[in-house]
This record gives sequence, C-alpha cells and structure tokens, in this order.
Amino acid sequence: MNQIQEVIARITGVDDVVDNLSSQLESVQNANVLLQHQIEDIDYLNLYDLHNIMDVIPLGDRRKYVNRMRRLRHENPLAKQSVKLILRFTLGRGVQISIGPDPDKALQDASNVVPPDEDGLPKLNGLFPGPRNNNSRLGANLKPLPRARPQVSEEVDSDGEDQLKEIITSFWKDGENQVALTSKDAMKAWLDDNVTDGEKFFICFEASGVAPYVKLTEIPIEEIVSIVYHPDNRLIPVYYKRVWQELKFEDDKYVIDGEPKTRYYLDHNLSDEQITKAKKRIRIKAKEAAPEAERIFHTMVNPLWTRAGRRGVSELFASREWFRVYKEFMEDRAAINAAATSVAFKRKIKAGPTGVAGFQGKFGGIDVGYENPENNTEIKKLTRPIAGATYDSNPAVDLDWMKTDTGAVNAEKDGRSLLSAAGAGIGIFNHYYGEGGDANLATAQSMELPMVKTFEDWQEWVNTYLVSMLFYVIRIATDEENAKKQIDRISGTFPPLISQDVVKYTTAWSQVTQNVAPGNKIVHREAIKGVLTVMNVANVDAIMGQVEAEEVALEIERAAQQKSILDALVNPVANGNHARDGNDQGLPPDLATVAKGNPAPERNGPKPA
Repeated sequence: MNQIQEVIARITGVDDVVDNLSSQLESVQNANVLLQHQIEDIDYLNLYDLHNIMDVIPLGDRRKYVNRMRRLRHENPLAKQSVKLILRFTLGRGVQISIGPDPDKALQDASNVVPPDEDGLPKLNGLFPGPRNNNSRLGANLKPLPRARPQVSEEVDSDGEDQLKEIITSFWKDGENQVALTSKDAMKAWLDDNVTDGEKFFICFEASGVAPYVKLTEIPIEEIVSIVYHPDNRLIPVYYKRVWQELKFEDDKYVIDGEPKTRYYLDHNLSDEQITKAKKRIRIKAKEAAPEAERIFHTMVNPLWTRAGRRGVSELFASREWFRVYKEFMEDRAAINAAATSVAFKRKIKAGPTGVAGFQGKFGGIDVGYENPENNTEIKKLTRPIAGATYDSNPAVDLDWMKTDTGAVNAEKDGRSLLSAAGAGIGIFNHYYGEGGDANLATAQSMELPMVKTFEDWQEWVNTYLVSMLFYVIRIATDEENAKKQIDRISGTFPPLISQDVVKYTTAWSQVTQNVAPGNKIVHREAIKGVLTVMNVANVDAIMGQVEAEEVALEIERAAQQKSILDALVNPVANGNHARDGNDQGLPPDLATVAKGNPAPERNGPKPA
C-alpha cells in the first residue's frame, strides 16, 4: 500500500483486521504443517493395521503393476539379464533333495550291513541293492548280489526307515507336481515368477493316506485379492480370498462362463488347532469356504504390507526406472553416433554457389550415385571411398575427413554411473552386465564375494520354501509330530556358485572323513553323495545305491578273504593248502592259538630287555 492507503487503513482500523487475519493465517499454516506430520506418523503407525493400512508403494492396480514388471523383464535387456543371472547362479543344473539318516536310529554302517549270516559273513538288508561288476573277485563261498536299481520300498518298515523317502519321492516324482514345481524347468519358472512378479501362489490338494499325498497347481496372483490374518497374530495368514472368472472354450475362443466366483482358502502352514481357534473369530460364508483339503502355498520376495495383505514386490521394482533411463541413454548415444556418421567428409570448393551446386553427386569430379542414369563408369555405384581407393584433387577442390567428437569418453562414465544405480536395486555389479571397465584380477576377486553372498541368499530362499513345502507333505502323509521330527533330515543341495567351490567342498569333505570322523561309514557315505552333487553328476540317488552295494560287496569280499586266510593258517591240511615250509605244518602252536582268537600263551626263557 502507498502512504495514502496506509493512513486510510489506520484511521478506519482496517490494518488491525489485516494483521489479525495475517496472524490467523500463519497459525493455520503452522497447524497445517503439524497436522501433515501427524498424518505421516499415523500412516506409519497404521502400516501394520490391517483395517486401515496405507500402501507404502503406490502399486495401484496389481494386475497393471504385474504386467509392467513382466513387460520390463522381457523388453529391457538389463532386466532380463538380472533375472537370468539369479536363475543360473541359484539353480544351476538343478537342486538335489537330500534325506539324511534318522538320528534316533541306532548307528549302523552306511553299507546297510546287518549281523553276519550262518557262514559268518555280512549280508545285505535290501534297502539299496545295486548291480555288481561280474569281474569282481568274490570268494568261493559268496553268492553274487541281486541285480536291481535303487527304488523306494513299497512297504514301510516298522522302524520307519523307508517311510520318509517314500513320502518325499512320491511327491517329488509325481507328474503333476513336476509340471507345477519339482522339475528343473518348473522350478526355474517358479523362481522367475517370484523375481519378476514378487510372489507366487499354489493350490495344494491333499490326499491323506494316498501317495503322493499332495498335488500342486498354480493360480494367477491377480486372483488373490486379499489375505485374512489370525486375530491373535497378524503375521499368520489364515485365509486367502480368491476371486476369479471361469472360462469355457467355444467357437475357437474362450468366453466367460457364468458369474465371478469367490473362495476362501486356508494357508498350508495352519495346524488343526490353529484352524479351530481362527474359525471361532473369523466368519466365512459356507458357500465361499473352500474345502480344508485345498490349501494355499504362498511364496514371495521383498514382502511388504499392502491393502491386500502382506504381498511380495518384484525384485525389478527398485531398478525399473534406472533400467529405463539407461536404455534411453544408450538409445540416445546410438542416435548421436548415427548422426555423426551420416556426414563422413568435408569438401572445400573454391567457387561460388553455382560452382558448389555443380559438384553435387560427384566424387573427385566424377559423377557417382544411383540417381545418375547416364553414369556408366566403373564406379557408378560409388557413394563413399572404398578400401584402397585413390582420390585425385587439385587446388580448387579438396576433400577432408569429417572429424566428429561424440563425447564417448564422458558418456562412458555417465553410462557406468547409471548402470551402477540400476544394478544396485537388484544387487548385481556392473561387470555382470558386460561392462568390464577397468576391472583386474584383484578387483574382480574383491567384487565376487558380495555377489557370492547374494546368490547364496537366493539359494537359501529357495531351500527354505522347499523345506516348508516338504514339511507340509510329511504332515499330511503322517502327522504333525512326525513332521517336526523328520524335517531336519531334509535339505536341498545346490550347485557351486564358482568353480573354486568344488575344490573347497571336496577338500573339506576329505578332511572330515580322514581327520574328524575316520572310519565312520555314515560320514563317508554323505561325503560321497555331497561331492557327486557338487560335481553335477546326474541321478545321484541311483548312483548312491550302486556305490553302497559295491561297498557292501567289498566288505563281504574282505571278510571272506580274511576268513579264508585264517582257515588256511589254522587248518592247512583240511583246506587243501600247504604251509610255507612245505611239510604240511601250519602256524606255530602259539600263533595258531592267537589266530583262533585265544590269548597268547606265555613263553619260557628270559624276557626281552
């Protein structure tokens, strides 16, 4: 306001009103800022309030978000390489499920040898019979081993020795389960979906008392619209709400069949006791409740609370924009290079505009180019110099190479920075994307350790979910108590991450078998199985059956040879053998006594000093 307006405002009291309004406005602004902070705090605190949860990451429509990540995974080369690296280093040539010995059973040798037979020789218990080499030197009193391949026993022993292997094998080798999860290709697809989509859902169909006890089939993640959690523990999922539309095929296309359906499926980890308690406080319409024999098996990476419950977020999500920016950056660099090479020469012509125009379509004064119909010279198609070409010039016309600076040196540094940011979101270093930089042996080795830990973490992630699924299978096949008892015997054996792992692994097992547990046959068996797995030997279980059968046969052979030698020494004539002195005399009486297992007789005469 000018001076006159200020005087009028002071006289009429308008300035006081303005001051009051200004003061009130400032108070309102301060209150608004405070309220905004309080709202942010409430949003943070409500992060775990399932009834008033706010999305930390605004994913919007989950179907659209998933489609964006899938498109990124297939369109962007960096995103594709990231997923492929995780698959290759985590799974390699496949995962072997190992079943360890039962710790509650009495310790027995790894060759499955039971007490000797009536001839004093060890014999097989028949769990892992295998083929025997016909050229093997068996004793005269030994019978050849039966020819058979390792297989799961159809009858469960009273001590439960075969039961766990029968349960796991029937589930793992089932045709439908191999299509869904347990085969190498299905497991790669499962891990790929988790990395790309963030999660995966399976429906488990229980068949108690009938192998394979559990059958799997996957369902699209967008059909799971919400998750209901236990009233007393919000970390335990109880129901998965599925809404989907069935389709039918007619007239060479799929069409919608009926109204959308809704089902609530129980989580596979819930025990009977947990289900009973949860149902008292969670009311589900009877027609919408799926049978209890149909359960949901949910796997996810980067778990995050959302409005739909605790859901997985794509491993590509944090790097999605950086992948896009780097791709656009490289596209711009390609455009710059294309523009730089579009003009290859600079020609100076000492003439006016008319003279310059007269040189169009000429090279060294010769007409060139496809557009010249009367050009019948040998270089009629020449549009630029060729290797070994000679250019004649004079003072009036000169031709120079076009010197272009595309800024490639600086662009390389910029590109490396963008690539580092993109790789950081998924935990992969630059040189895994083909960017060698100034890496040498020392820096490469120092960079490998974090990457090894990253891929080891992925292997542990896979192992955790596989063990969880197998625990569920054992529980359905037997009971909860037995599953808790047996699950510690099961683990996945993964391929080595780097070639040095093979040497380190085999060396470690060698040290254990020689120094820590020498002569322990169980440790020896596990060492053989572990080394075969790390060396990527196919069908380890079948080979182990043959190895164990071979060791049993060798044990029988050694026992037979020892028995034959002792018999020859103690009773040389009876066995048709002769002593070394040629007089049909066996061992001296005192040594013969020792050979028979009796105490050595005392000798007369002076004792040795």
